[in-house]
Order: sequence, then C-alpha cells, then structure tokens
Amino acid sequence: MTYLMLWCLFGIVSAVAANSRGRSGCGWFMAGVLLGPFGLILVLVLPKLNVAAVDAAGGPVESKKCPFCAESVRAEAIRCRYCGSDLSSAVSAPTGVSPLDKYIQDLRSANPKAREAAVSALGKMGGDARDSIQALEPLTRDPISSIRDRARWAIEEIRRSSQ
Repeated sequence: MTYLMLWCLFGIVSAVAANSRGRSGCGWFMAGVLLGPFGLILVLVLPKLNVAAVDAAGGPVESKKCPFCAESVRAEAIRCRYCGSDLSSAVSAPTGVSPLDKYIQDLRSANPKAREAAVSALGKMGGDARDSIQALEPLTRDPISSIRDRARWAIEEIRRSSQ
C-alpha cells in the first residue's frame, strides 16, 4: 500500500513539474505513476516549452500589446481577441485623437466587449468624461444588461465627479 501511494505521489509531482514546463500534466502523471522516480527525473531534465512563441507552422510569433486592454496579441492582428478593439485604426489613427474620443467611438461598436470596456473606462475617467454623457445615454437601453448597468453607473460617476 505504501508503494502505491509513493508511486501516485511521483505521478502528481511529475504532473506538476511537466505542467510548469509547458507540457501535458495528465500525460506526465501517467508516466510518473508507471515509471516512478524515473518519470520524475525524466520530466525534470526536459527543457521548458515556450508555447506562446511558436505558431502552427513552427515559426516564431511576433506580438504587440493592444493599446486598449494591454493584452499581448499577434503583430498582424487587426482586431484584439480580448477586448475586440479595432487595432488597424489604432495604428493608423492620427496621434491627436484623445482617449476620450476613442472611447466614445467604441461606444458605437458592434462588439459588446468593446462597448463594455469603453463604458467602464469612461466611468473611471469621472468628470473628465462630461462630453460623453450624450453618447452613454442610449446605452442605458442596451439589450445587454451588463452594458446597461455599467452605462448607468458611468453616467452617475461622471455627474458626481463633475460637481
């Protein structure tokens, strides 16, 4: 019974070590249970895999940060996969465009995530976003309840901060 528990422990430790190296934890659990200490030693000598840096063709992937949500996206992406913002306009937009104008533009986006992110950002801006209240008011009737609630909150925050 002690050997069985010891071998299961080798499986668990092998799985954790493999997972931290970018490898399959489930597969290495089985290898650790079957091979015991040899499975653990084997997973510890294997190099770490950098999964994010390799694409399907095996080549390196260049990435950039989304200027709206700061998540890492592929360099050739035209739309952020996290917030849905249009990255092509962010690159080609004139530098004189203020964040307030960009958020107001995102309020009209068809993407609910982009609308919700813009509403939240405007609410956090407080009194500086007084000009956005007219653009926010139609969103208080948005079919998506989270956007409706955030729009009401943002309007209240802007009005409260403006006083």
